[in-house]
Amino acid sequence: MTYDAAGRPVRDVAPLQQTIRCFGAAVLLLSLFLPVPACPAAAQDAENPPPDSAAPLVLGVVNIHYPPFFVFRGDRVSGLCIERLDRALALLGLRAEYRPLPWNRILDLARSGEIDGVAGLLWNQERQEFLEYVNVPLAKQYDRLFTRKGQNPFWDGTLESLAGVPISTVLGYSYGQEFDSASFLDKHPSINDARMVRMVLEGRYPLGIGPASVVRSHARTLNMEDRLVFLDPPVAENPLFLALSRKAGRSALLPALFRALRRVSDPDSGLDSGLDSGRDSTELPATP
Repeated sequence: MTYDAAGRPVRDVAPLQQTIRCFGAAVLLLSLFLPVPACPAAAQDAENPPPDSAAPLVLGVVNIHYPPFFVFRGDRVSGLCIERLDRALALLGLRAEYRPLPWNRILDLARSGEIDGVAGLLWNQERQEFLEYVNVPLAKQYDRLFTRKGQNPFWDGTLESLAGVPISTVLGYSYGQEFDSASFLDKHPSINDARMVRMVLEGRYPLGIGPASVVRSHARTLNMEDRLVFLDPPVAENPLFLALSRKAGRSALLPALFRALRRVSDPDSGLDSGLDSGRDSTELPATP
C-alpha cells in the first residue's frame, strides 16, 4: 500500500488499467471474426438483379431485317426492341448477347434451354408452355393485310370475311391468338418474310399479312413496292415481349427485368424512347 503527502492511502490502479486494456483488445479481436449485420440501406436495391445474374443474357432475335423492331447493319443488330431492352439491362448492370437465328430455331433453343430467352415475340398459349414472359412490351406491331395492286380481296375487318381466301404467312410466326387459332383461315406459310412478300406481289396468293414497315422494306428490296397495297383496318395490334426460357435457369431475373422495363417505358422517368407514343410504330420510315 502506498500513501500520498497527507498520509492517505493511494490505491494502485495500474493492474485495473492493464485489465481494461486487455479486455478491449480481446473485444476488438473477436469483432474481426463475427458477421456484421447488414445495414438496411446497404441491402440489395429492389431494382437490382440477383447475384447470380452476372453472365450476359443470351437472347435469340430473328435473323432478318425487320424494321423498325430489328435492323441489321452487317453483323450488328439494332432497332426499337434492342434499344429499349439494352436501356433496361443497363439499369441492372447487365448486358445481352444477341444471336440472330431463323425463327423456328430460336423457339427450339428456347424450348430446350440452350439460350436464355427471346427478344421481341408475341404472346400465345403454346409459347407460354416453355417461356416466361416479362409483361412489359418492348414495342407494338400492327399486323396488316396486304395485296397486289389490281386485286380486290374482300376484307370487312372480321376474320370471318377471309374464310377460304389463301393468305401467305411466315412459318413459326404468331399473328395474335385470334388469328393463330382461326382454323377456318387458309394459311400458307413461307420460310421467311421476303418470300412471303414475293408470293403475294408476284400473284401466287391474293393476301399476305405482316407489319407494314417490314412488308414495305422487303417489297422495296425486291423492287416491287409499286405493286403493294395495304388493306384497312389492321388485323391486330400485337405487343412484342421479352421472354425467358423456363429451362435456362434465369427466372430469378424476371422481377428485376419487369421493373427495369417499366422504368424505361415510363414517360415520367425521363428514359422513355417514345416507342408507345400513340403512333403506329410500323409506319416509321424503314431503315435501308
